Amino acid sequence: MTQEGLAEAAELHATFVSNLERGYRVPSLPTVLRVAAGLGVSVSNLVDGVEA
Repeated sequence: MTQEGLAEAAELHATFVSNLERGYRVPSLPTVLRVAAGLGVSVSNLVDGVEA
């Protein structure tokens, strides 16, 4: 999936998705929920292995 495709599916701006991917932004919980839904995965799968 492209950043543009995810942005559309998650109803986010493509630049914001790019910044998330590169670690320039820290998503809020609602954004995490939107990204997971846009990717068609659960939040637990999305964040599996992520540590503070």
